[in-house]
Amino acid sequence: MDIRTLIEICSELPPDAEVLGICLDRELETLEFVLDRDKSKLLEGVLLMIEDIESVVVSRPWGEMICSKDPCMSDPDYEKELLELVNAYEWPDGELICYDLGANEGFWTTFLATFRPNSTVYSFEPQPTNFGFLTRNVVRLGLSNVYCNCSALGEANKIADFWFNTGPGLGDSSLVQRSQNGGCTKVPVRRLDSLHIPPPNFIKMDVEYYEFEVLLGMGDLLNNENIQLLVEVHSNCSKKVWGYLSGKGFLIYRVPQSIPHRGHFGHAYWCSRKELDFGKLIEGVEQNVP
Repeated sequence: MDIRTLIEICSELPPDAEVLGICLDRELETLEFVLDRDKSKLLEGVLLMIEDIESVVVSRPWGEMICSKDPCMSDPDYEKELLELVNAYEWPDGELICYDLGANEGFWTTFLATFRPNSTVYSFEPQPTNFGFLTRNVVRLGLSNVYCNCSALGEANKIADFWFNTGPGLGDSSLVQRSQNGGCTKVPVRRLDSLHIPPPNFIKMDVEYYEFEVLLGMGDLLNNENIQLLVEVHSNCSKKVWGYLSGKGFLIYRVPQSIPHRGHFGHAYWCSRKELDFGKLIEGVEQNVP
């Protein structure tokens, strides 16, 4: 059974099944599906099969990753300004719980799992091929503090159409259909606050035009006074997103990026309830400029 077949089976689960996601058996390099708190196995022994996708090995500061030939994923300087910002921020002592929403091939997941010794990462990526790269990279780097979830996130628990490109650029996959999306599959969608996982200190979100709905599904998870968000927002979603976050007391900081990727990409923003002096962290960050 390959990863695509697994996703098709998972999409048939009832929306109220409270499925946490697919977690990694790092010793056997297989996948298992876990159900609710008791971690009972729904599916197991699913081989990770992405051998039919052209790939390259990319050297990152935290290790070598297997990536598709997508120009973003194979770029050695990909999102370097954002990495510098996360590295420079003064994180509190104790365990750091990170959510990677829209994990793609695992760039942010693997970084967050390695930049601090006490970090735990909950990673969400519904696109089957991307999820294959994500889990393969977690195994390749020997990360025992990552939990990979093959589900989309949104404002409700449901089954929904998920649109993706049939050519390069699988990072453009979305619950929102756009002109460049040529493929479609069914995926489970979960509210974040319906999952039985620890509340986060840091959230990185890149969910391709579904930002507002994902925020709605966070519910009380956003009430942590010290939570930090790094969000990519597209222009047609920005008004609702900024209105929602501002209403919850967040300040918005726009982070410039020196490498322009494809033109339809959104802008990156750091969101915090603290007034931060980003001038000491990285040059060019604009305060409260959506």
